[in-house]
Amino acid sequence: STNGQEVDFILNDFAAIEIKSKTTIAPKDLKGLRALKEEELLKYYIIVYCGSDERVTAEGISIVPYNIFIKRLWNGKYIS
Repeated sequence: STNGQEVDFILNDFAAIEIKSKTTIAPKDLKGLRALKEEELLKYYIIVYCGSDERVTAEGISIVPYNIFIKRLWNGKYIS
């Protein structure tokens, strides 16, 4: 982001992805994605984690279990 925040991956100028190897997501885990989301340059803002619940934050950041994310990525969802 322009303010120096970073995420783990950017895919094809469509998705910003943060990976967390834990089963719960805390507000601090969304810091980099929130900063990028403010710039509105990408279509998807996603945090992938080891939990089982999928949800979307009030800011529009998707919190997705890794198994669901992998299926969607394989099917091309996040690259177009």
